[in-house]
Amino acid sequence: MKFDLETEKIDALIQLAIQEDIGTGDITTESLITNSLIVEGAFIAKESGVIAGLPVVEYFFSRLDTDVSLQQRIKDGTFVNKGETIANIKGSAKTLLSGERIALNFLQRLSGIATLTAKFVEKIIPLKTSIMDTRKTIPGWRYLEKYAVAIGGGVNHRMGLYDQVLVKDNHLDIIKYTCNLVNSKGEKNSFKFPHPPFVKGGHRGIDGEGDCEENKLFYDVSSHGSSIEKVVFILRQKIRKGVLIEVETRTREEVADALKAGVDKILFDNMNTAQLKEAVETVKNWKSSKGKRKPLTEASGNITLENVRLVAQTGVDRISVGAITHSAKALDISLEINLAKNV
Repeated sequence: MKFDLETEKIDALIQLAIQEDIGTGDITTESLITNSLIVEGAFIAKESGVIAGLPVVEYFFSRLDTDVSLQQRIKDGTFVNKGETIANIKGSAKTLLSGERIALNFLQRLSGIATLTAKFVEKIIPLKTSIMDTRKTIPGWRYLEKYAVAIGGGVNHRMGLYDQVLVKDNHLDIIKYTCNLVNSKGEKNSFKFPHPPFVKGGHRGIDGEGDCEENKLFYDVSSHGSSIEKVVFILRQKIRKGVLIEVETRTREEVADALKAGVDKILFDNMNTAQLKEAVETVKNWKSSKGKRKPLTEASGNITLENVRLVAQTGVDRISVGAITHSAKALDISLEINLAKNV
């Protein structure tokens, strides 16, 4: 998956890292090292893996000292063996010593994610299924971690809650509860849901243009059968055209309801392989009365390197793996100063 890294989107994180680690100054280095000393060094892989984050390291050092030069020996996405040189660097000894830890934190973390992602991708070759990430990322790091997933050969899911609809089990349970509430007279809920609040320039969130007054327009969903159908109907009225709707399903009945509702994607959550095969076949055999194309299918829940191929063999389009970000081990990389070249 192509991912063009935009440095302006990581500037705040870079500045936070500098403030957090260097703060008012590196008292050890500033007390021991002269300003005029220029040194050369190399980033060395201490174990095999896929490298990601070199543009981040280069940008980071440019924010510390514009005179530092980084020569990338390889490109992000390259598999390296233990002992290989990843990049050469030249600049003030003070800058390199003060920035070493931050640079390695970025490079090791992102390379670890890319490496684990690549392992999952390799497990399912040559099947057509894609490995996809989730929102299980370190706060503030999501953009970079999703970049690393793409570098490792994975596919990015939504960046946040704002760019795609994903109706999860808790949404459905709450809607089901709401629709079954009774008032003091023993009457059921009216099945009416408020239109999103009106704000200048359109409705709040991902909604398109609108002209209703706040809380004056309601949608009656009493005629729309299942909870999934009710939810999707409400969403179609509220969100702008083109925003994809994905629904999480746990049973064959929910899969059937999602198809009836005309969703764009169906997530099969925590299903075993037999259930997954049945669900995938149900989607493949479904024919829309309105000519709508079949939804994309996604499997999630307890996906490991040991079972990912079995899951992919069910024919599902995508497999979302939270582990590729939340459980990735940092790749061992070091910055070694070559003193012989600086004598």
